Amino acid sequence: MRIASPSERLDIESRYYLYGTGNLEKARQVNELRTQMYPREWQPLGDLGDIYATFGHYEEALASNRQAVRLGAPGWFYVRLVYSYLFLNRLEEAQAAAQEARFF
Repeated sequence: MRIASPSERLDIESRYYLYGTGNLEKARQVNELRTQMYPREWQPLGDLGDIYATFGHYEEALASNRQAVRLGAPGWFYVRLVYSYLFLNRLEEAQAAAQEARFF
């Protein structure tokens, strides 16, 4: 039997709160810890972007999504980045992000 690494355990815990219980506040806490412990992983930043957007914290969502893209999130992730700009009514930046996504 394989034992999960600390990073994997936090990922499992995050998924449990996000999808199992729907406790977004706990999921936020876990993912903020993940970003501190593993600053080069894009996934916890992506999860935080979704959580922040759900809470209506659009500036924080944008910052998380931009960092996730910088860290190598897959091309489809640009959709989240574009939405972050749209939530903030930053249409030109949303369009620029959409154009950039065309290259992925």
